[in-house]
Amino acid sequence: GAREEEQLELKATLGTGSFGRVRLVKVKNDGKYFALKILKKSEVIYLKQVEHVKTEKKILEEISHPYIVNLTGAFQDDKNLYLLLEYVIGGEFFSHLRKAGRFPNDTSVFYSGQVALVFEHLHGLTILYRDLKPENLLLDKEGHCKVTDFGFAKKVDYRTW
Repeated sequence: GAREEEQLELKATLGTGSFGRVRLVKVKNDGKYFALKILKKSEVIYLKQVEHVKTEKKILEEISHPYIVNLTGAFQDDKNLYLLLEYVIGGEFFSHLRKAGRFPNDTSVFYSGQVALVFEHLHGLTILYRDLKPENLLLDKEGHCKVTDFGFAKKVDYRTW
């Protein structure tokens, strides 16, 4: 069949990072939308992030949780690595927080609870997330939280807590 990236129609840039960007993509044959994380191999190597990128892919392949952004596929070409992720329509938690200034207590408890459930799930799989910040939380169309960006996550062989 055709190469994976040829089946995707590139849309808006959703975000940029130190060695790549995330683009909204539409699958040509079924019209579904995903977020495509595009990592430049040269930058990943230059910034010594090879292990982080491998770990992110491996961990995302291993986990599934309603409050974690799901990995749908991964592929590469000569220049880039690609992670095809669930598209979370509500954008970054950070943007909503900045706009609101602060959230009421019940809202804070609601989101804290969802993040705690994610951490409980990850810790049960001996995975440490290690990068919790408002920019790494996305909101879905129902207003639920989804944790994204597992670049600093780590699989441990034993409990460190």
